[in-house]
Amino acid sequence: MWTLKSMIAFVCVASVLCQTPVNEGMPAPVKRVYRSAKVRDPLAARRVALALGPGHHVLTRVRTGRTYRGHIEMIEEQNFTLRLDRSRQSIAIPYAEIDHLEQNLSLRAKIGIAAAIAGTVGFLIYWRTVIDHDE
Repeated sequence: MWTLKSMIAFVCVASVLCQTPVNEGMPAPVKRVYRSAKVRDPLAARRVALALGPGHHVLTRVRTGRTYRGHIEMIEEQNFTLRLDRSRQSIAIPYAEIDHLEQNLSLRAKIGIAAAIAGTVGFLIYWRTVIDHDE
């Protein structure tokens, strides 16, 4: 019978063995995060927006220091359109103004992750108290 310690050991070993190797012949993955260092790079910001794609939930910080969260609606040459979460209005953000752009988890995703963690903890407690009580 599986004990809690053996289950944890199995998961640890499986996670180490099942890592995907890096293929040398494959092209490098597209960056999905943009952070400007000292000089803004509008082309790099546009590449990240294209990699994320329309409909993706993102977080972006602009030159003024303001942070926007929302879904990408449209990607154009000089800017992309973002539908804001709270107000549901659309704004155009020029790539030359972006200091930071990355994927952001939506509220549903955060709730799903929390529910999965709670379910796993509940299952492990149930397993330990009810099923694996013979130790």
